Amino acid sequence: MSKTAFAPRGDWALDAGPDGPRVAIPTRPVWFVSAFLLVWLGGWSAGEASALGQVFGNAPLFVKAFLLFWLAGWTAGGLADVLVSRFGLRRAD
Repeated sequence: MSKTAFAPRGDWALDAGPDGPRVAIPTRPVWFVSAFLLVWLGGWSAGEASALGQVFGNAPLFVKAFLLFWLAGWTAGGLADVLVSRFGLRRAD
């Protein structure tokens, strides 16, 4: 059996995290995906504006609660998607 030496390329980092070792692997930004998501989220911002109009309008309480839940989840997920595709740092714990 032959042994193969592992030669790191130098574009990843091994850090000592609080829960043990952590590997950080930078990835290339995916510009098309970033641009597409920005356009997509631009369209959805109109939906968010409409939902906020319903929240502050005369909608029933259940509708207002659901729209607030939807707005929080959609906004957090969209921002995370744009940031990951733009800055491209993924961590393997």
